[in-house]
Amino acid sequence: SVTPFTENTIRKMLTTIFVAFMRNSVSGLTKNTEAKHFEPEMADEFKNYITQRFGISEYLNGLLDDLIRSWTAKKNRVNNLTYATLLKKTSTNINPFDEIWLTMNSLRDIDTETYYRINDLTTN
Repeated sequence: SVTPFTENTIRKMLTTIFVAFMRNSVSGLTKNTEAKHFEPEMADEFKNYITQRFGISEYLNGLLDDLIRSWTAKKNRVNNLTYATLLKKTSTNINPFDEIWLTMNSLRDIDTETYYRINDLTTN
């Protein structure tokens, strides 16, 4: 099984669920052409939702803050920003600065690689 609260899982899924939440719950952000209307305070409801769902996580909050700052910077830099230009697919060549905008095609996608560490908690 896959733990939904690991940093690796959060990193892979946060962008997808953030954008889906914003497009489906914030008036004026639904259509492809409306990505340019994003404002940081629009993400407050998602922040509250995700904190209630996952609890307080510095890692998750840091990634979410990065997404909010990146979206704001892109809308200020790119004329008529759309979701099609904001979001990136995993199969394309990604600029390292755009890696934060990789989105999953399915929330069931799982990488074959998993990183783990075994801690020996026994004392001798």
